[in-house]
Parts: sequence; structure tokens; C-alpha cells
Amino acid sequence: MATEPLRVGGRWMYLYRAVDKAGNTLDFTLPE
Repeated sequence: MATEPLRVGGRWMYLYRAVDKAGNTLDFTLPE
């Protein structure tokens, strides 16, 4: 799983990227 800091609307969030068993990329963000 990769994690990248990302600034959205003046707020810092973390973008998480993972790959499931079928090879699909899953992206989701969590607030700091």
C-alpha cells in the first residue's frame, strides 16, 4: 500500500493506494 500526502481545499489529506487480488487499484483518502 502506498501513502501520499495531498492538499485538498486547503486541508492536508492522505491518499492511500492499494491493489486488490484481482489487480484493481483502490484509492481512498483520509483526513489528517
